[in-house]
Amino acid sequence: MYYQIANLLREQIASGQLRPGDRLPSEDELCELFQVSRTTVRAALDVLVSAGLVRREQGRGTYVEESRLEQASERLCGFTEEMRQRGLRPETKVLKVQKEAADEFLAKKLNLTPGAAVIRIERLRLADGEPMGIQKAFLPFSLCPSLLDDDLSQSLYELLEKKYNIIPCKAEDTYYVGKVSPQEAKLLRVPAGAAAFVVERVTLDSNGEPIEYVRSIMRGDRYRISLKLSRDNFGK
Repeated sequence: MYYQIANLLREQIASGQLRPGDRLPSEDELCELFQVSRTTVRAALDVLVSAGLVRREQGRGTYVEESRLEQASERLCGFTEEMRQRGLRPETKVLKVQKEAADEFLAKKLNLTPGAAVIRIERLRLADGEPMGIQKAFLPFSLCPSLLDDDLSQSLYELLEKKYNIIPCKAEDTYYVGKVSPQEAKLLRVPAGAAAFVVERVTLDSNGEPIEYVRSIMRGDRYRISLKLSRDNFGK
């Protein structure tokens, strides 16, 4: 019975009858509607929570989750292009831009000597006005020294290509799960400690030289990762 109730609610979400942000009927209302026990209703809601379709808010009720953006592209693109491809309006708020010395970690990522100058860019990325993530990018200062004076609310990849003739060709992304800090939570409009995807990227130019290291904190409730895998020599 609980699975039937979960499927019915799932269909209402899929059809748009229940929209993102809508509050589901209370447990008591669902018990009365389906003539079942509270245990059955809670089991049905557990199914939807596990599927990422709804979320419980203590003292407030159960709400339909915002749809998640699926990261499955094999083509290298930045946040701006990715959002445009999804039919969303990208927006960027620049939080910090400064020149600083590379520590050993950054020097290794960017193939520099420790202490070499890099440009640090911190930006809040939004889609249709909704915060999606915080990105910290580091680029070798020698590649584009006037970048400090550029408008960085636009696509960085487009700017690098058009103004500096630097073309991002390849990148290696590393994903792992983290938690949102109190400061990040304010910017992302989520509770402190909420789950997030931490994404580290090293971007290479056409010569295979690193031009950028980026660390992104992306909202875990808005992203999911989808991978297509195959096995070579299957059956051998």
